[in-house]
Amino acid sequence: MHVLYGHTLALDIEELAINAGERVFILGRSAAGKSTLSRVIKGRIHPATGSVTVLGFVPANGSTSRRRRDQQRIAMIDQEFFLIPRMTVI
Repeated sequence: MHVLYGHTLALDIEELAINAGERVFILGRSAAGKSTLSRVIKGRIHPATGSVTVLGFVPANGSTSRRRRDQQRIAMIDQEFFLIPRMTVI
């Protein structure tokens, strides 16, 4: 699978298989492709070559409601924490 940003190769993975029940931690230096891989898995971006199957479905395929339902099974937390406004525990 290749992911391109313009003419720049951002991700080059021959094969990645994560089995049910496995937990995976992705570690790498800045600009190594960690966020790009996460976006491909979530279906936010599409590879230029190759294919991606996650939990038995292709993240970018299907109707909008089907994609939304399938992607609810995949968690992704962006590096920027825009989920909720900054608040105290109280």
